[in-house]
Amino acid sequence: MTMTEQEICKDFNEAKNRGMQVGILADLNVCEKEDILRILILNGQDVTAAGPRKLGGDKDKVLNLMYTLLDEMEEQIKATERRYLNIVESMKQYGKGRR
Repeated sequence: MTMTEQEICKDFNEAKNRGMQVGILADLNVCEKEDILRILILNGQDVTAAGPRKLGGDKDKVLNLMYTLLDEMEEQIKATERRYLNIVESMKQYGKGRR
């Protein structure tokens, strides 16, 4: 990537045609459109204007990317929850030893 995530988001938001801008940003950064979409989605950008209106082809790719991101986030949440529960259990055990 030659541009920062903030620059990518700014260029995307300022574009007259956001659908075309995704491809332009991918070309400028020598990456795939999916890489740009991932950056935009993870930075809270509305990418609905960036894809085709009909299902199939690129629209399916965008939806699949969003599902993948949700799956990744779910795993991160589960890992964080496990660490949280471990700390709670440790606190309980620590409290028992102090009585």
